Amino acid sequence: MSTSIPKLYFLNSLKEKQIHNILEYCAKGLEREEIIVFCGTKLLNNNGKRGYVFTAKGIYADDSINKYVNGKIDLPVLYADIEKCEYEEQHSSHVKCILKNGGYLYLYTDIFSQFFCEVINQIMYAFSVKL
Repeated sequence: MSTSIPKLYFLNSLKEKQIHNILEYCAKGLEREEIIVFCGTKLLNNNGKRGYVFTAKGIYADDSINKYVNGKIDLPVLYADIEKCEYEEQHSSHVKCILKNGGYLYLYTDIFSQFFCEVINQIMYAFSVKL
């Protein structure tokens, strides 16, 4: 397994084409100013079409997120609805988000599952301290 980590793009470092793609493919209805961080899920292609968008309230994602849950989920996944995120060896390309309602979903992260798990848990902690 690779030890590299994905590149995180803060809003001020995104190219206009990336922002356009993020708003078109990952975060429909989101305003560009609400983007805090974009993290692509493709190792070599961070054009904004596939990945996760972290905002102050939750996580947006491209439509592939709905392949990894029973039924369809509404986006964003709010931090307030997530109990915690876990890395599971048997699902090494996913992060398991355990929801407060007892459900769960898997976020596809390619080879970066442990990194994403830590990022999401740290973001949820940071926002919970501010509340």
